[in-house]
Amino acid sequence: MSSLLDRFYARSSYFQNLFNIDPAEAVRQARQIDLDVPDRVNMMSLRATILVDFGDLTQQQDAVQEGIALLRELLGQSQQVDIAYNLANGLIALTACAHSDASWLDHKDIRGSSRHVFLFYFLRALSGQTHRTSPA
Repeated sequence: MSSLLDRFYARSSYFQNLFNIDPAEAVRQARQIDLDVPDRVNMMSLRATILVDFGDLTQQQDAVQEGIALLRELLGQSQQVDIAYNLANGLIALTACAHSDASWLDHKDIRGSSRHVFLFYFLRALSGQTHRTSPA
């Protein structure tokens, strides 16, 4: 089991280093992370967070949306507060990646969803719970 975790940490470290060199390439390679593996949840989480964080940095709205979709799927499988937190960050990143000509009202639903997920995260973290009904 530790070899799966070691593999996850090695991949995570690789992407962090690649981010420092070429974040757009990190996004491209993240999309190629194989999810048909025994540690699917870890690889899916890694892929999702790279797509959201690095996609936001490189203004690749499609990458952020893809990461959000993966995080929603993960949250449906495992109601962990860290996944909810990452989803809320992804929703915030999505508004940041939106076109500059969009108005504040154009993002009202996304901002509302992110506040809802952040509240879910905060309440769950405060109570120490790790499993329950999904907010999103």
